[in-house]
Amino acid sequence: MNDSGQKRVFPTGAMRDSAEDKPMMELLPLDILMRVSEWYTLGAKKYGDNNWRKGQPISACVGSLLRHLTKHLMGQTDEDHLSAIVFNALSMMNVDMYHREDMRVNDLNYLEQVKAKEETSAFNNKYMIEKFYEEYGYYPFGNGNIHDNKELMK
Repeated sequence: MNDSGQKRVFPTGAMRDSAEDKPMMELLPLDILMRVSEWYTLGAKKYGDNNWRKGQPISACVGSLLRHLTKHLMGQTDEDHLSAIVFNALSMMNVDMYHREDMRVNDLNYLEQVKAKEETSAFNNKYMIEKFYEEYGYYPFGNGNIHDNKELMK
């Protein structure tokens, strides 16, 4: 049993370890969580228990979240749109916590994607320009000027 070294003493004389620096789970809104759990129940009936835990693309969660937010703001009451928003936010947190390295689901990791695209584009551009030079003997650049100085490629 973990022990912080600090004890709480209750009016009855009972003692427990200190709750300092621990999540205050008692503050979670259980009435609201019951409502959200109804959405999870509908999903479990449709897709199976904990299907969402497998990891869903963040882009799909963002799209769904924004659709449900829009429908809620428009006053639509055909579904529990607020519970759907919470579900999608928690699905995104699931990816962040348990599937962060899986780019199949962590598909909105913009910084890594942009860096990878820039590296790929820079490689492809340099490769294509080198191929052009090998075939035609000069380097073409943007405005139509032709340079045969390989130093410009660096």
